[in-house]
Amino acid sequence: MTNQSPNPTRAALRTLASWTTGPVVSVFLPQDPTRPDKDQTQLKNAVQWAQESLVNEHGQSVAQATALLAPIASAAASSAEPGHGTAWFASPEHSLRLILPGITDAAVEIGDAPDTLRLLSHLSTGPDYVVLAVSQKHVRAFRANRFAIEPLEVKDLPKSLDDALWYIQREPTFERHGSGAMHASGGGQQYHKDDIHQYLHLVDRALCAALAGSHAPLVVMGVGYEASMYINESHYRHVVHTPVSGNPDSLDLASIHERSWAVVSAQSGPADAAAARARQLAGTGRAVTGIDEIVQASRAGSVDQFLVAHSLTNRGERRGRLDDDRARLSAALTEAMAHGAAAHVVDDCSLPVGAVAVAVLRY
Repeated sequence: MTNQSPNPTRAALRTLASWTTGPVVSVFLPQDPTRPDKDQTQLKNAVQWAQESLVNEHGQSVAQATALLAPIASAAASSAEPGHGTAWFASPEHSLRLILPGITDAAVEIGDAPDTLRLLSHLSTGPDYVVLAVSQKHVRAFRANRFAIEPLEVKDLPKSLDDALWYIQREPTFERHGSGAMHASGGGQQYHKDDIHQYLHLVDRALCAALAGSHAPLVVMGVGYEASMYINESHYRHVVHTPVSGNPDSLDLASIHERSWAVVSAQSGPADAAAARARQLAGTGRAVTGIDEIVQASRAGSVDQFLVAHSLTNRGERRGRLDDDRARLSAALTEAMAHGAAAHVVDDCSLPVGAVAVAVLRY
């Protein structure tokens, strides 16, 4: 039976941890929202390659391979949600489909365990956050997380600069040129900066009222000086100090989501704290880096935090046998999380020297 989930969760890893019968096929496919025919072709090619590999390299009969891959093959005529991708895991007894954002490389791997290392960077929805996309012509607010974005209704939020300052009427001003002629330049030029300041103040007042009591990060998207002005003068305590520069009027919802998440995900958080703790405990026996030690600690349920180097979660495009070390680390990861361990993807350079994975022990 095929399970489908829009958001990968700890429950998905628990499900994969319970798979004890191999071989297991792991398929990761990105999606091109402009070319659904390309997605279907990619999936058909992945199924064909996996079937040949199961028969030729993994001792499966044609009938066994066909049955194992049937849930994936049946999806070849459908596509994932726009802007997302799909991960499939299939074994002789189970299959699991996950709709994932941000898959960049196609991969098909077959081994004794599912390749959960590739899956790890997609497991967390991250924090809920708010996006303010502001220009002089439009203001839009959104609520988002790693997997979704939706409009946020904000009472009294101005629609534009003209809407916010409708009551202001500027008298033309005149400038004398070298020829002695007088030229009407318009008051808008003289007071433009003050108008923007007042406009952003009204936007901020409405947004702060809507977010009262919230701790959600606020990402600001706008032309450089306008975004910076808002960030510097906002009264919202959790505004992110890195803006998304550029005019958001030309961006669709998917682009706003992608660019805002890139800023939110780059903020210091639990993964950075876990990496710092792993470095601090290196050499004390509380942070183990050897694969044998990590596997043993995971089976014993003594892992508090499981850290994986980013290079292990993003291997690029690949077709082949899941190598033994990767299969063992994947299995250890699912076992550790099944026992309540937290898992993090961190930069390679933030781990103890030479390590690609670290298990920080409870005791």
